[in-house]
Amino acid sequence: MSAPAGRPEAPVADAHLPVAAEEPGCLVVLSDRLRESPGVVAIEANFHDNTLTVRYRPALVAPDGLNALADEVGAMFAQRVTTCQQREAQGTCGACDLRLGRLSRPEDREFTVTAEPRRVGLSRRDIPADTAELIRPLTRSKPWGATLSMAEMEHLARGRAMAVLTGLCLGLLILGMVLERAHAPVAWPHAAYLVSALAGGWFALRSTAKALARSRFDVNLLMILAAIGAGAIGYIFEAAVLMFLFSLSNTLEVYTMGRTRRALHALLKLRPARALVRRDGQEIEVEAEAVRVGERVIVKPGEAVPVDGVVAVGASLVDQSSLTGESVPVPKSPGDRVFAGTLNQQGAIEVATSRAAGDTTLARIVALVEEAQEQKSRTEELAQWVGRYYTVAVMVGALLMIVVPPFVMGRDFATSFYRAMVLLVVASPCALVIATPATILSAIANAARHGILFKGGRFIEALGRVRAVAFDKTGTLTRGRFEVTDIVALDGGSEDQVLAWAASAEKRSQHPLAQAVVRAAEARGIAITPAEHLTSHLGKGLVAHVNGAQIEVGTPDLF
Repeated sequence: MSAPAGRPEAPVADAHLPVAAEEPGCLVVLSDRLRESPGVVAIEANFHDNTLTVRYRPALVAPDGLNALADEVGAMFAQRVTTCQQREAQGTCGACDLRLGRLSRPEDREFTVTAEPRRVGLSRRDIPADTAELIRPLTRSKPWGATLSMAEMEHLARGRAMAVLTGLCLGLLILGMVLERAHAPVAWPHAAYLVSALAGGWFALRSTAKALARSRFDVNLLMILAAIGAGAIGYIFEAAVLMFLFSLSNTLEVYTMGRTRRALHALLKLRPARALVRRDGQEIEVEAEAVRVGERVIVKPGEAVPVDGVVAVGASLVDQSSLTGESVPVPKSPGDRVFAGTLNQQGAIEVATSRAAGDTTLARIVALVEEAQEQKSRTEELAQWVGRYYTVAVMVGALLMIVVPPFVMGRDFATSFYRAMVLLVVASPCALVIATPATILSAIANAARHGILFKGGRFIEALGRVRAVAFDKTGTLTRGRFEVTDIVALDGGSEDQVLAWAASAEKRSQHPLAQAVVRAAEARGIAITPAEHLTSHLGKGLVAHVNGAQIEVGTPDLF
């Protein structure tokens, strides 16, 4: 669907906006671009993930041409297409169909169209085997790694609203109890309880209305019926308590997921926001999201790597512990891969960008965690499944209790109705609704406080079945701080003398192993004379001159 040309923000979902009749449809534009670029195989926009995916043949497409095509198509999609919920496929939504356009018959035989609620794209029917993917942010209005997206802002606003309503529900519940104790007119506490129940059940009412519109029954409906039943037989206080517990459970769930999202944003901060790029013969600083595939990025000592790529010039040690858990910095030389978010410790390097900012290893980790957060544990899924049929069974039972005794057995209608309402209240699935999510969310929150990030409830539950754990690196079980454990002196030398020589040579080195040697010497009270001259050989060791003597410290390759 189209939005007005030149609008900078991402379009709003389900907005049906006019478009000029002569303006070509998106699919027509895409087919023209694919025809003009034989090396491009497919283009797809994903509005859920805010990404644009271009599948291409590296041998036939230059990086500059690929990035220019992605910029053009991404801008078009951002301005003209939204996540229309009415569109099941091409042609099912008239407004979307007008904006997407239709391919001619020859084009229809050449290309395959993707037109779903959250995805729009076009690909060639014959896809060669030697293709690669470029994944980048769909729009620049919310660059990858920014603080909040529109969906996150909506989630935050919803969480705040739920917290306010839950607090209001509790406050009115307490006010009603105080009014009762103060022997106020009966209408006053009842009014407080009624408003309390409405505040606590506001979001449940909205959710139930949407579910009923789709002819679906869930536990929300049963909770609301239970509260209505309690109020109908005069137990308004109990109705308010039910709605407060239900509202509190939902608020805690939203709050805990928000904490996990904040932990993800902390992970995103590992990658720098800007990058130093060699472009048109000059070194310029640009946003990390603006770095193009194939461009050279200059990373100085002490800086974090902004993009995934391959070292083109220079050599250094790179701390990859944030991504791989390795406690030892990894030597990098031309031809070696580096990852966004890792720390360059020593030499300056030039990195040839292999992935756009939205497609780095760090970005994929974050995307996988966010996707996994949406997955519920098996117990939660079972509770939802049982709750769905349990709701129907209780509703049918209450209806039969209202109808059968008075109209079939000749019993009193008022008594039958009272008993039916009691059944709704007793069958209220408070434990089912609250216990399972609360347990999972409490575990996630407790783990987050101790620096452990779980992807979702499904994985916490899986830990209960674990009987053995295999670690692939010893570095994951250490403090990441090296210590000297043994000193072996040869040819009649003493341990202290060997340690003094090594510490003097390593004093001005920034290598983690060097610092461990220096700390060991200081712990023994050994006097350290810093080296007068120091030459570091990356990945091998160093050669130092102390008081006119040459000291060599390193691996066998150094010697």
